[in-house]
Amino acid sequence: MEKSEKIKQAFIEYFLENGAHPASVYAFTKKLKMKEVEFYEYYNSFELLESSIWLDFFKDTVTRIESDSISAPIVTG
Repeated sequence: MEKSEKIKQAFIEYFLENGAHPASVYAFTKKLKMKEVEFYEYYNSFELLESSIWLDFFKDTVTRIESDSISAPIVTG
């Protein structure tokens, strides 16, 4: 798994378990057993990391919709 994906997955897991962002990048990377500088090679903040996660969800959703072979009719009122 690419390091940026490892960071994303760990952040999602942390958020689901704690209901909030980690207290600091330092504490988060310490838990991941990586250097803080490695986090900053990919993201400059938790906000940017979270935005990247939402963008991935959006892209995945669009891809799934576009590849869906069943088209629902458009209903107008």
